[in-house]
Amino acid sequence: MRHKHLFIVWTAAIFLVGAFLLTGIFPINLINSANANQVEINLEDHPSFIPHTTSLTTTINMPILLKNYPPPPQILFYSNRDNLPNYIYDIYLMEEDGKNIKRLTNDVESSIAPSWSPDYKKIAFERGDQLYVYDLETEIETQLTPDSNYRVLPYISWSHDGSKIAYTTNYYINDNSIDGSKGGLTVYDFDSGQSSEIWQTFISNDGLTILWTNDDSQIYFGHKDAYGVYVTTVDGGTKEILYDSANLNILPASMDISSDGSKIAIVNNNFELYVGELNGSDPESVFNIYGEVYLIGSIQWGPNDQYLIFNSIDYLFPSNTYPVALYPDGTGLTRFPTFRADDPFEDERIISWSGDGRKFLLQTSGFVSGGSSLADIYIVDLDEQTAVNLTADFPVAGDTATGWSRR
Repeated sequence: MRHKHLFIVWTAAIFLVGAFLLTGIFPINLINSANANQVEINLEDHPSFIPHTTSLTTTINMPILLKNYPPPPQILFYSNRDNLPNYIYDIYLMEEDGKNIKRLTNDVESSIAPSWSPDYKKIAFERGDQLYVYDLETEIETQLTPDSNYRVLPYISWSHDGSKIAYTTNYYINDNSIDGSKGGLTVYDFDSGQSSEIWQTFISNDGLTILWTNDDSQIYFGHKDAYGVYVTTVDGGTKEILYDSANLNILPASMDISSDGSKIAIVNNNFELYVGELNGSDPESVFNIYGEVYLIGSIQWGPNDQYLIFNSIDYLFPSNTYPVALYPDGTGLTRFPTFRADDPFEDERIISWSGDGRKFLLQTSGFVSGGSSLADIYIVDLDEQTAVNLTADFPVAGDTATGWSRR
């Protein structure tokens, strides 16, 4: 009889907790109905998060993904925390609570732009204008490119199957002169151990983006000085210049392909957002930022491709940058909540998402007196409405996150 009473008590407790969740007792409500994917964020409860511009809404759609990924255990970042004040950067891993920090590289030159392989077993990075890869299982790093006049730019993109890395190079005649007839988009193949230059072109080191299609058959790339968006097959056999700037005024400052591989979003130098099908047809200008906010920084598709995220500053009162979201059709401009107090000397940028789309990795950066770099890494929990600083113990170390493993 006693066990029966305990069972009834526990059943009632579970029922009450469920009732509280469904009746919206929490500030962010996941409503189990036809609007199950809609999350309402009451910014009035958090005055520091109220948008600067009156046109921003206070409701965004946050998807609830069907896949149940385990919690992402490791965060990849680079930092000069062990080399102050020489500003030599090394690569580190830490757990998502900021503990168990492990230093992976230790060199007299900086190791920067680390990038996870798709299986999270290797890390590609740039050091001394050359391309390296670090094997997490063997703890061995390997230089993939030979020392030469070809200099690797710190923009690295793995193919989805992890068999190749796309990167870009410029060819220097001497320390200050670039030979524009050499260098360009290059692919390293792990099976052959060789690099192949598949598109020779001068590559600007500003606003560069390299994207693989989902089937790894094509590579899209562009930069702020390009005259359009380029696309090529992996062997370089077929090349096209898409979205020519003469017609669409697209000098791509940033772009991203949706996770389902069907759409591309592009931001040009005039702060215009274009969205189109990934089939070569002309994309449509869906948002002109002038008069609203400046759209700067990297554009990225949010979880489940339901909205786009970019960095912004106010048009009339530019100060620090912060994440902003809108729908792919250009509507619903919303300041994205980061649950941190505004700081006019700090920028905020979303780096990566957890597999369930409920947490994201946030990078802050700025300067303190004397010009020292100030950078921290946060995990933001949308359900708990919290932002936890993982790197507060090293406030001027320039900690810069680049990825979050999702094993």
